[in-house]
Amino acid sequence: MSSCHHAAKWVWVAAAVGALSSGTAFGLVLSYEMDVAPDDASLGAAAMTRVGGGFGDPAYDFDDSNPLGFSGPAGLYSAGHSLDGPGTARFLDTDNSTTANHAAAGFYKTGLGQSFTIDMKVKANWSVNGDNVTGGTDGTAGKRSMGIHTGNTESIPNGPGCSLRLSSNNFIDFQGWSGSAEQRTRVTVPNFSSWRTLRLSVDGTTTKTIKVYDLDDDTDPGAGASYALLGTVDLTLINKPAVSALLGGASSGGGLQLNSIDANPRRTLYSDFSLDWLRIQTDVALGATDAVIPEPATVAFVLLGAIGLRRRAGRG
Repeated sequence: MSSCHHAAKWVWVAAAVGALSSGTAFGLVLSYEMDVAPDDASLGAAAMTRVGGGFGDPAYDFDDSNPLGFSGPAGLYSAGHSLDGPGTARFLDTDNSTTANHAAAGFYKTGLGQSFTIDMKVKANWSVNGDNVTGGTDGTAGKRSMGIHTGNTESIPNGPGCSLRLSSNNFIDFQGWSGSAEQRTRVTVPNFSSWRTLRLSVDGTTTKTIKVYDLDDDTDPGAGASYALLGTVDLTLINKPAVSALLGGASSGGGLQLNSIDANPRRTLYSDFSLDWLRIQTDVALGATDAVIPEPATVAFVLLGAIGLRRRAGRG
């Protein structure tokens, strides 16, 4: 579970995170520890925007069970309810592809840059189903648990983004469509029905890819880190990203959505996943040897430690 249950804040980390990782990283760290909702006022400017019930549909998803048999409830942990323990949150979309309003729930954040990195501790609770429509703008490519937009224009070869379908059958599908054909890259995630710490490194400027790293699998036996690469998603194959229009296309400056956020029932799915924490570093695509994005308390400690060392050195 989350090691520090407190309100997350924006932290400028150009120096600190660079020192923690390869020495070249930069950007702003946005940290969402799931003891508060991603849109909580305590997050200040870092707060995401909530759509509908955020974690799910209030009419269906916030009870211990819903008519479709999903275990619940959606939302932040509360004693005696959540299956995942304190400091976690559960995101549900149990739409049956007929009730549009049942789908319009989630959180989103824009202005992340054309390249950015998402580190998160996450697990998939459902195998991911959808209707039988395939291809086209109303097809399965639109079904999503999350969505990413790089802020590039929505045309080949700019690599605009994709939807993410999280499955307890140990995979993430990265999807969109080109013309009337669904485009999909499946990345295998070991033991995804249990907690996994993953990195999504979004490069919307150079390689036009999303690289998925397993932060629980450090292949470097020494003091450093070299996290296992699970797969690479080529965004140039996707003409239209299956993300909410709220991410704003090229005007978004790069964005992330949690949950389906769409009132079109054919763009939703039976989705059920949990987060312990999620952290974003803006404006940079971190790699295999970069340290896990730190939570704000860690960054503050490093900054204060560096200042103290500099002062002691100055007295020398």
